[in-house]
Parts: sequence; structure tokens; C-alpha cells
Amino acid sequence: MKAKARPCKAKTKDGKPCKVQAQSNSDFCTSHDPERQKEMSAKRKSVWNSYLKPKDVGPPPTTAKELILVLGETINHVRTNKLDANRGKCVAELCRVAYKLVGSYEEDVKKYTSKLEKMSDEELLDQIALLKKEVKMADA
Repeated sequence: MKAKARPCKAKTKDGKPCKVQAQSNSDFCTSHDPERQKEMSAKRKSVWNSYLKPKDVGPPPTTAKELILVLGETINHVRTNKLDANRGKCVAELCRVAYKLVGSYEEDVKKYTSKLEKMSDEELLDQIALLKKEVKMADA
């Protein structure tokens, strides 16, 4: 003969008795079992802390090639469920913005380099002197 199902001895938040059946080895259901609550609380803290702890990811990408590698890695992480889609979208958007900045920076460097190549030695020395003054002023 089966033992009669016992109700959980816990009270709900509004003070009413819990209507769920107690576990066979406890006076409480799985939601109200004090031992299980401690275990679940520890698990939640562990999962939450894993999201909060900074990952060792190294320096941010600074070239178009590095951005493409990060984007490829992100795509694979989303595809294999190592990264949720919303975080993947965030990384992709950041890569898009960074790519525009890197492209703009590379264009500026090319323009400046071609300008320097056209300068005479005397003009180059003047440019270097100006840059040194700017660096000194920035350090002060």
C-alpha cells in the first residue's frame, strides 16, 4: 500500500500553506526544502559571478584583420551556443563601429604618409620640430 501524499509544511509569501506535495525524504517540496535552497543559491551565485567576472580577452582589436577575426570567433560562439545571440549582436555592432574608425584612421595615416613623402628634408625637420613641441605641451 502506498503512503499517503503529504503536503509541504512551508507557507507561501502570502502566508498560505504550500499546496505542493512534500518530497518523500523531507517535510518540504523541492522549492521550499532548506537544504536544496542553499544548494540552488550557491549555483545561482556561481552562474551569476561567471557573468560578472571579466574574461581574459587581451587587448581590443586595432586592425581590420583583427576585427574580422573577432567577428568570425563571435559567429562561431553564437552558432555553438557558447554565446547568446544578443551578446553576439552587441559584439558585431561594436566591430562595425570599430571597423569604421580603423578604416578612417588608416586613410588618415595614408594621407599623412603621402604628404610626408612629398616634403623636402627641410620641411620634414620643421614638421618633426612641431610634433616635438606638441608632445611637450601635451605632457605639461
